[in-house]
Amino acid sequence: MPLFALLYVVLMCLLGLDALTSHIKERKPVWFTALNLVSIAIMILMFTGYWVSGLVESIGICAPALLLFSLV
Repeated sequence: MPLFALLYVVLMCLLGLDALTSHIKERKPVWFTALNLVSIAIMILMFTGYWVSGLVESIGICAPALLLFSLV
């Protein structure tokens, strides 16, 4: 994985942690916070799947649906 891609993954993880802490401070519903974290995890999974070939291939036909879910 190239250095800039790795930095992007680290940035996405930090943004996910920031979202988690802000949702806890603002007392958002637990389902909303969990849904946001799942969405971020899916985006990171799909992004790293470009370099780790078996990662997205193992998901199969669900990969486009998961990516669409995370973007919505």
